[in-house]
Amino acid sequence: MLNSIGRESDGIKNFINKELPRWLELGKPVAVNISADTIEEYGQIAAELAPTPVAAITLNVSCLNVIKPGGLMFGKSPEDVREITALARESAPDKFIIVKLPAYADRLLEFALAA
Repeated sequence: MLNSIGRESDGIKNFINKELPRWLELGKPVAVNISADTIEEYGQIAAELAPTPVAAITLNVSCLNVIKPGGLMFGKSPEDVREITALARESAPDKFIIVKLPAYADRLLEFALAA
């Protein structure tokens, strides 16, 4: 999946407690898009979603508002993408993991393989 924009939310706890029940009432599989301020936070958020009935977790590493310390996007480094994806898979092993890659990545295949 390629992505170029995104928006911030009110946090994972608010989503799980207030938003997710409404989405689940529709009776369709729910995929949750997450972003984080650190690589470790991706794992923490995925772990919070692990016991919920969501079908998939989308890791947003491509949005301009997902900036790591030092001012670089996570999606600029295949190593970061690999680490984030592995951590999410470890934290939520029963969830389908989707990675949103930046559409402008000059090494798209390398990023896709890292995911």
